[in-house]
Amino acid sequence: MLNTFFDNARQSTDFSFGVCRTDRTKHRLAEEGNPFVRKVLSPDEYTAYEMLRFQKRQVEWLSGRIAAKLAVAKQYYMLGRKFSWADISVHNDARHAPFVPAFPEWNLSISHSQEFAVAVLSRRPIGVDLEKIESRPRQLADYFCCGDEKNVLAELEQNEVLWNQRMTWFWTRKEAVAKFLKLGGAIGFHQINTIADRPTIGDAFVNPIQLLSEFCGDYAVTIALSSE
Repeated sequence: MLNTFFDNARQSTDFSFGVCRTDRTKHRLAEEGNPFVRKVLSPDEYTAYEMLRFQKRQVEWLSGRIAAKLAVAKQYYMLGRKFSWADISVHNDARHAPFVPAFPEWNLSISHSQEFAVAVLSRRPIGVDLEKIESRPRQLADYFCCGDEKNVLAELEQNEVLWNQRMTWFWTRKEAVAKFLKLGGAIGFHQINTIADRPTIGDAFVNPIQLLSEFCGDYAVTIALSSE
């Protein structure tokens, strides 16, 4: 379902993507151990991986890197260039936004949640977020939603399933906008209005962003694309 969503989204603008199942990453780690990690990661990435203390975080982080490398690999294939997985190194800038030194003019965004990690790569600004739909505290809306979004959630107050779906939907849209703009926590999520597919911050449209969102099984996913 996620692959179909991204394939359809590519009709709006050109980008490459990768999807990785975390359970498969966990299985490969159990079967092959450290040689698998070294085969996938560059030396710098391996150093960062070794600093992660908990297995769950290691699996999520590694899955995110695999998804990113799948997206980058498609560009290597199109260019007809040979490569190994370890040749594709993903770094983070001062605002923790991922980037690929081999493609410095391209924009990369990564997200992971529970069973999946996803990544998108584009010459234009881009952002992606994936969240599993699960029970969330009602106070979350008070802190992170704007007035319009709170009004929508208020109408769903008596239906916990629909409330959680819509809250997760809004959350992915806000995260995707923040990643697109590389805000790095510079503004509060309650300032980002994602009711429409053209989000606003305050009273101003955030040009040139177009949001595409979908429920994929137990997940909500949003990609923020350049509409220019």
